[in-house]
Amino acid sequence: MRRALVLLLLPVGCTASAPGDGGDAPDLALGRDLAGDFAPTSWFPEASPNMELLRAVGGRSASDVTAVGSGGTIIHSRGDGTWTRDTTPADAHDLKALWTAATSDAWAVGAQGTVWRTAGGGAWLVEPTGVTTNLNGVWGSAPGDVYAVGDRIAGSGDVHSIFHSPGDGTWATQDLPPLDVMVSQLLGIWGSGPSDVYVVGALGTILHSKGDGVWVAQASGTTSDLLSIWGSSATDVWVGGVGGTLLHSTGDGAWSAQKVPTADPIAAVWGSGAADVWLLTATCLLAHSTGQGDWAITDSPGGTLCASLWGSGPHDLYFVGAGGEIQHRRR
Repeated sequence: MRRALVLLLLPVGCTASAPGDGGDAPDLALGRDLAGDFAPTSWFPEASPNMELLRAVGGRSASDVTAVGSGGTIIHSRGDGTWTRDTTPADAHDLKALWTAATSDAWAVGAQGTVWRTAGGGAWLVEPTGVTTNLNGVWGSAPGDVYAVGDRIAGSGDVHSIFHSPGDGTWATQDLPPLDVMVSQLLGIWGSGPSDVYVVGALGTILHSKGDGVWVAQASGTTSDLLSIWGSSATDVWVGGVGGTLLHSTGDGAWSAQKVPTADPIAAVWGSGAADVWLLTATCLLAHSTGQGDWAITDSPGGTLCASLWGSGPHDLYFVGAGGEIQHRRR
């Protein structure tokens, strides 16, 4: 099953820390592509139908790619470089995250408690959540097991937003362990399957669930805001955050800081497997790792503000960002 890697932009009040919480960043290395040859022209810009900020990109295959963003923007491509608008509801709230199932189903979430769903064909419908808090991340193990996470629910004291849906259009909140009063946002979610789900958020928050509705806090070892999460399996999980923070876990509940060649916020992490992992910073810097703790800056077309990274495989990647930015890496 392909899953979209949700990219969250920096929340208000983010505080930076040293890269990976592990001291000064190493010298920048000039990266090479997966064939070993530097390929500065391997990224190609693609025209968006509008100039809105694109916050998330994902899909099911090289010929089925979707991006979402500000103003209720949802656009779709067949992988041929052409993007068209989908049909969306009238309440055009900003969309912040996307998850596509292996079936034709997909969900987009965003501001004011927005949840939109499509069953394919380019038409999206509203699924009411009953809240107006911002939703920042969405992920599911299947169309009948979908989660959305977001900001603290307004007027609820310390109640944070983790919603679950059995796929019937209804959403219910789940209880969380006590969190620091300063933790105002949950920013990303990913799982290796229905019984192994993670949520990350402000001030180093990491939560884990076995899919039973019970969430347990894990010590991240950092107070940096954590923005993104992705894994190749239950034993290979990556988390990115502000200040060049990059954490790794083998699924045992322990997290170790990784050294990366950047101090910029790591907005997205994605890979085609354990030996092919990419990170994207909010400043549009790309780095690649073969999974052995080695990270090298690689070819990047640049950009002003980048938000999300996804690919259908090792030679077919996209990233999106401000001003309708769409870059496609293909060989």
